Amino acid sequence: MSNPRHTIAIGLSGGTDSAVAAALLLDEGREVLGLTARFVDPPGGGGDDARRAEEICEHLGIRHVTVDARERFRTSVILPFAREYASGRTPSPCIVCNETMKFGFLMDAAAEHGCGLLATGHYARLEDRKGEVRLLRGADSHKDQSYFLHRIDRPRLPKIRFPLGAWHKEDVKAEARRRRLPVRPSRESQDLCFTDHVSRGALVASLHPDLTGEGLVRDETGAVIGKHGGYHLYTLGQRTGIGVATGERRHVAHIDPAKNEITLAPRSHLLHSSCTVRALNWLVDPPAEGTLRCRVQPRYRHRGGFAQVKYAGGEAEVRFDEPQFALTPGQAAVFYDGDRVLGGGWIAAYRSDLPA
Repeated sequence: MSNPRHTIAIGLSGGTDSAVAAALLLDEGREVLGLTARFVDPPGGGGDDARRAEEICEHLGIRHVTVDARERFRTSVILPFAREYASGRTPSPCIVCNETMKFGFLMDAAAEHGCGLLATGHYARLEDRKGEVRLLRGADSHKDQSYFLHRIDRPRLPKIRFPLGAWHKEDVKAEARRRRLPVRPSRESQDLCFTDHVSRGALVASLHPDLTGEGLVRDETGAVIGKHGGYHLYTLGQRTGIGVATGERRHVAHIDPAKNEITLAPRSHLLHSSCTVRALNWLVDPPAEGTLRCRVQPRYRHRGGFAQVKYAGGEAEVRFDEPQFALTPGQAAVFYDGDRVLGGGWIAAYRSDLPA
């Protein structure tokens, strides 16, 4: 029987990144198990990712196991996703999925199958400094996914591997071609894997049939300037697809679920100086004095800015040096020291002391 400390499971989606990651693990001489979680039913009963993952494992000569995670995924990811939109917030389901499913459910499944380690195809790095494992940005700045990983339970970090952390996406694609891996066309991990065959709005409405539809659109003065088809279809900062002609560029500046109204305003109205961040998850020991100065990234593919973070318990007040555009409730604010992820939490409220 294999030693679980030496056996590693690779989370296989059927795509390029996880397939190349599996191949790299084999190059290290490891015993590898391909592990696929079925999160949703494939559209139309075809295009099953588990079937493609099995083909990859056959190509590589490794075992493959599929685990049924559909009910857990529904309760942990899909239902909270819909609930957030129904509450007027903008969720980040990929972060929730990484926390609860990939590095929760899937890691536990790996242990049940005799694997002491779990690898994935994420573009992030892990560094062991004298027994302390640190989460770092991936080497490819355009593909870095550390933002999505900040809620991993800290004690689990030593049991995780990211084989692609030092790789660039184009090199990974080339490696897949060189090895002739039977992968499906790439689907970026920040895309919603559970809305392939239904729109986001339709999914939310199906799970919240009590949502009122048409409502008022107001401008920054409170004047009614049009109607919308449902506040759950919009997110803070959105400029396109609103369906209201205003004569000048306006963004969604406020969503009021209670009144079923949204407010549009010029960009200057969405420059926020601070925000409240809740449900903090730390990947370091927080400084004892309760104040931290670091770079804070308030959404994916956003540079963010330096800020003063004052925290107590599971909540923090973040004040940026420079105003940030559309700090959005439901999105994550992630704290960085250089490339290192310190932790982060969910944006609950925003404030601005700037004149509009």
